[in-house]
Amino acid sequence: MQAKLLNITHVTMLRLATKTNAFKNPRTMAAFGGSLRLYSSLPLSQTITLPSGQSYEQPTGLFINGEFVKSLQHKTFEVINPSTEEEICHVYEARKDDVDLAVDAAHKAFHSEWSQCDPAVRGKYLLDLADLMEANKDTLSAIESMDNGKALPLAQGDVG
Repeated sequence: MQAKLLNITHVTMLRLATKTNAFKNPRTMAAFGGSLRLYSSLPLSQTITLPSGQSYEQPTGLFINGEFVKSLQHKTFEVINPSTEEEICHVYEARKDDVDLAVDAAHKAFHSEWSQCDPAVRGKYLLDLADLMEANKDTLSAIESMDNGKALPLAQGDVG
């Protein structure tokens, strides 16, 4: 199916790049628009191992209406660690129809009991979220470092 999506030149380049590991070459990646996008049926999460050796489950779907879902077109793109140029994983790519679904879900959620509940209750939920982030700051910092190529101390400062 990928061959139908790419013209013959790109198919040849893809075969050559795959055999020679040329995707680390910026010119090869530029020929594919900067990253490789595929149509797939990936699972909605993937186990990622951080440089520290710690593993965690990374959602790869779009978070819409309170759950991770596959994009309507099943289009994905690779996430690259800029420090090592290695692939971290593939995640689903939101297109216009996916964004429309997410906006509709957010609009409905806003006009549900959330917007009518006491501000102190909403504040409590946000504080609970902050506590959860604080409890997992080492993992979040390591993810931030790997995803953005930052030194770990800088990522720790970003996370909190």
